[in-house]
Amino acid sequence: MGISSKNLCEGSKIGLPPLIQGRLLSRPNRFVAQVELMDGRVIYAHCPNSGSMLTCSEPGREVFLSQKENPRAKLRYTWELIDMGVSMVGINTLVPNRLIHVVLKEGLVEEFAGCGEVKREVRFGKNRIDLMAKRANRKRLWIEVKNCTMAIGEVAYFPDAVTRRGQDHIRALMRLLEAGDETFLIFVVQREDVKVFKPAQFIDPLYTSLLEEAKTMGVNIMAFVCQVRVEYICIKGRIPVVV
Repeated sequence: MGISSKNLCEGSKIGLPPLIQGRLLSRPNRFVAQVELMDGRVIYAHCPNSGSMLTCSEPGREVFLSQKENPRAKLRYTWELIDMGVSMVGINTLVPNRLIHVVLKEGLVEEFAGCGEVKREVRFGKNRIDLMAKRANRKRLWIEVKNCTMAIGEVAYFPDAVTRRGQDHIRALMRLLEAGDETFLIFVVQREDVKVFKPAQFIDPLYTSLLEEAKTMGVNIMAFVCQVRVEYICIKGRIPVVV
């Protein structure tokens, strides 16, 4: 990869705000978590992950929340991390984009060396692709980033629910590839207890089929595992993708 895992982690590290500890009681819906704080108060926190959160939303687990400064906010707390015993898991879906943006700008993996201009949320047809960059020769790179939190044993899986939006993103990347651009689909696994990535065919067979087609066409498919701590999250290294 051209860079050590230590330097990759240091270069991609994103600091977290001071977090408040609690215990997960329930997840009434996709956007809300009920949490008992250390002082005994029961509060509702925003859940910044609309997926099913299979394997990382077990009631009774220790969780960590950030807090908004605005006292009038409807939900003053945001769920950031959960301790699943074998690994801390980052559940905020905004974090992977931030991590890959840094990796891209700093050229922390060899595939992105020499990239200069980086734009976020670039529209292509009816879709928005997370990142678009240009090499020194002006060739465009399109990068779609997916947050992955589901693990069974030492295997990370995506998606954890049927994702029509994710299917559309794969189709968009294939069209961009056919137009002559470079395309990347990157899965960022916000946990440390996995060694390989696989598509969750048992959840979304169509997504798996499209991923297989994209790989055959030449879309670059990558997966990274994160180091997750209460103080920070960083990219620890790459893991194999088995499609």
